[in-house]
Amino acid sequence: MPRLTAEARRLLTQQRRQRIARAALEVFSARGYGEATVRSIARRAGVAEGTVYLYFRGKRDLLFAAWEAVMASAVLPSVRRAEAAEPGAEEEVLAAVFRDQFSLLLRHGAFFRLVMHRADVDAEFRRRVRIRVREFLEEVMRVVEQGVRRGTLAEVDPEVVVRALGALTRGMVLFDRYDPKPLFERYPVEEVARQVARFVLYGLLPRVPAEPAPGGQP
Repeated sequence: MPRLTAEARRLLTQQRRQRIARAALEVFSARGYGEATVRSIARRAGVAEGTVYLYFRGKRDLLFAAWEAVMASAVLPSVRRAEAAEPGAEEEVLAAVFRDQFSLLLRHGAFFRLVMHRADVDAEFRRRVRIRVREFLEEVMRVVEQGVRRGTLAEVDPEVVVRALGALTRGMVLFDRYDPKPLFERYPVEEVARQVARFVLYGLLPRVPAEPAPGGQP
């Protein structure tokens, strides 16, 4: 049997880690942290329990890997979309970003609430999450800074703005379940995303039409 090359081994390791992380996401979402076991995650991933321990030290590592995978799937595509935006397409791009974020949070709301709880009660998990969140924030802040330099965005403090946008996105979805009239049960995600994008870009004041040119020419 031919031996695997170093690159093939690396890809196999990456694929197994991803498969186990996806299984962990499903099990944690369905059972919570206390009821989830490494055995049940291994069973969901279709691997032996011992195989899981080749890649992860235990449940904390599995929860972190599952969260990291979801965050990467949410943040990085949005960053790439914003980077590729053409001038004049800001509303379309921002609405698409909000749509993707809202959809992801609605799909994995139980999991995100679990992660927030574990970060409250597990200091080591909180430390690791903070490090990774900082890296994600820096990716997004870099895009905002580029927009400010190009003149397509107003002069803002990227650190404040990026945190505000993140809080707005998460808060709207994660606390909507406690609303007596849940917003996302009454409006399509696309419509909510569009309205939020317009609010972020233009604020609450009406947009002032351009002054007509001398002589009545537009």
